[in-house]
Amino acid sequence: MTAVRAILAVAACFCPSLVSGQQVSPMVLELPSSDPAESRTIIYRNTATSPVAVETVVTLRSYDEHGVATDVPAADHLIVFPEAFWASPSDSQNVSVRYTGPRPLDMSKMYVIGFREVPLNVNPVTPASGVTIRLEFRAITHVTPDRATADIEVGERSAATDGTVSIELINRGNKFARIDEGSLAFGDGIGATTIPGQALLSDSAPAWILPNSRRVLTLPAAQHPLVAEDAARPRWITDTARQ
Repeated sequence: MTAVRAILAVAACFCPSLVSGQQVSPMVLELPSSDPAESRTIIYRNTATSPVAVETVVTLRSYDEHGVATDVPAADHLIVFPEAFWASPSDSQNVSVRYTGPRPLDMSKMYVIGFREVPLNVNPVTPASGVTIRLEFRAITHVTPDRATADIEVGERSAATDGTVSIELINRGNKFARIDEGSLAFGDGIGATTIPGQALLSDSAPAWILPNSRRVLTLPAAQHPLVAEDAARPRWITDTARQ
């Protein structure tokens, strides 16, 4: 029977050690676009009891207004070295990342580096389930121009007949931002009420808002009555302590 290959993609916001003996750190890094010689290092660790061969894949990521990701191959924008390697049990591999894409940049760009396990013939016996699991870990690299900043603005709100309310967040800046690093603020002064950005995200929703883009968040109106009913447009407050 032909084995079915299952690929488990572990996104940067999750801890890889929870699902495998392989780890990638850091999961998110920032690289300036101004210096072509500057690089960053990602460490791949094999904490499993079996050797693993790994290949890297680079894509340029974008999101639509609902947070649906699109990845486009972009191997010519980032030099990842080594592109492929072998890691024995308990070994680690330093992987260098350098930006070689278009310059100058007028806004930050988001790249995803996938670390994909390559099948090995160390154990030729096919599992009884007929399923071979290949893991892919992803590290995010933001390439950012000098002095870039995010600028989040609250846009339109609308209620639907299904009991949900939608709220629009717009990043008018030239740098990425995270929804979970800010809050919606209703009112002013002592009577102001805030809703943490994390509470606006579903479990699977990406937190990123890329520059010059918008996100529309759909929320249960019963859980967020201020979003649904408050007459004044709320403000977005960035948590500067986490920047």
